[in-house]
Amino acid sequence: MEKTLKVYIYKEGDKLIFHQPEAMLTGVYASEGWFMKNIKESKNFVTGNPEKAHLFYIPFSSRVL
Repeated sequence: MEKTLKVYIYKEGDKLIFHQPEAMLTGVYASEGWFMKNIKESKNFVTGNPEKAHLFYIPFSSRVL
């Protein structure tokens, strides 16, 4: 699965509005923060080419809303 499944992560601008995992690693929304952090750092699943992606991830925080 690690060799075939690829996720494209949409990039934000210079000012990160929604993707702030470091601020969300504890508390009620900790799983959201850990998922954001781990998917961003993944070398096996993440692709920079949307043409090769199977899934698309928008770094969006429900906590920030």
